[in-house]
Amino acid sequence: MLFIFVLSIHYTEAQDVSNDIVQYIQSGNTKELAKYFNKRIDVTINQTGNNYSSDQAELIIKNFLSAIPNKEFTILQKGSTEYNTRFIVGVLKSKNEKYKTYILLKPFQKILYIQDIRFEKE
Repeated sequence: MLFIFVLSIHYTEAQDVSNDIVQYIQSGNTKELAKYFNKRIDVTINQTGNNYSSDQAELIIKNFLSAIPNKEFTILQKGSTEYNTRFIVGVLKSKNEKYKTYILLKPFQKILYIQDIRFEKE
């Protein structure tokens, strides 16, 4: 029974990928960010969105992030639900713009993948 408890703690700690995701958004490194994408992902930018393949989503987010110079990302809240779905809420900002950012991660075979990512201009 103790072994199961220890294994459960290890799984939870190993799955906190929020710092990596934030780093990749802030640096505009969509190649690394895309490693966390599910096969299909919902991408919304300023209330325009769709469900895309991971390759399409990478291009769309790359184009969006490359248009924002000197990005800084701040996590406002992160957490999980009873189904082990995780979320990150934050603000992506540059000198002149701010985007409220929502990221939803869902587990598949004990690995968390980004299922939904939204950038809404404030």
